[in-house]
Amino acid sequence: MIPPSGLGRAKVLEWLGYLNSELHDAYAVFFGAPLEAEAKEKSYAEIDRLLTYIDKAIGESDNDYLVDDNFGPADAYLFVLTNWSNGIGHDLTPYKNIIALRNKVAERQSVQIAMRDEGLIP
Repeated sequence: MIPPSGLGRAKVLEWLGYLNSELHDAYAVFFGAPLEAEAKEKSYAEIDRLLTYIDKAIGESDNDYLVDDNFGPADAYLFVLTNWSNGIGHDLTPYKNIIALRNKVAERQSVQIAMRDEGLIP
């Protein structure tokens, strides 16, 4: 799923690095000790800042997915991370481009099977 070389490979690795080092970390604070109200709001604001950047990048792209017109690992990772919003009470509705991408990913049969196996959907 990752091209062996070239610009496509660089773009996939760039998105994976960004999602891992920035967005994953922003969500991760919710999976430790409970946050007090001020810390929670600050953490939501950081997630919103990062999602705004991603949403804008998707909106400015002519691609169907993050890197090109094919589903790839960065799309899967973004789907998983943003799915965590459900568990932390974070609203994704301001991010129409992310929601559109999430909807495409959610329609994939493999995603449906995995989510059912994990008990995330009936």
